[in-house]
Amino acid sequence: MYGVPRAVRKKRIAEVLEDLSLSDKRHERARSLSGGMKRRLMIAKAILHKPKFLVLDEPTAGVDVALRQKIWDLVRRLNSEGTTILFTTHYLEEAEQLCENITLMNHGVIVKEGRLKDLQNEFSKNVIHFELFDRSVKHIEAVREIGMEYEYPLVNLAADLDRIAKHYHGNIKSIRSEAASLEQIFLDLTKN
Repeated sequence: MYGVPRAVRKKRIAEVLEDLSLSDKRHERARSLSGGMKRRLMIAKAILHKPKFLVLDEPTAGVDVALRQKIWDLVRRLNSEGTTILFTTHYLEEAEQLCENITLMNHGVIVKEGRLKDLQNEFSKNVIHFELFDRSVKHIEAVREIGMEYEYPLVNLAADLDRIAKHYHGNIKSIRSEAASLEQIFLDLTKN
């Protein structure tokens, strides 16, 4: 039990089982649990003693959406409480949601590493996308039509948004800047 004192252990076990939706299985034998429940039990055992460093190897593989969200919330909470987490996953959108620092690997070789925001800045197209109610208006120089949207090169987010807002005034239907996803970054780096 990782040296957790008996008095603390009982309360901590109840908390961890509740966090991972295993309270109703408290008195079951581990071998009688389903695969997803066994995975949750492994996580419960790993966090029982509130480790300073935690390795989670694909903890959401094969779990349903509700449980995945519960595990994500738990990971965020543990991290906010001071636990450093090494999180491995094949689901790049999961890494985007949970990780600050990223190491992308392809066939066992590191292809890129860094802070998520830095990677996204490096690989983003640096454009602002927007839609208009009335498409027949005169456009700002450098605006390109892309399907139903328009694209404007991003140099300074605040200044560029201000310029677009002033020019198109109440005609803007939607506006967004776009950061590259980890999936797109990975594909750009590996070309496969």
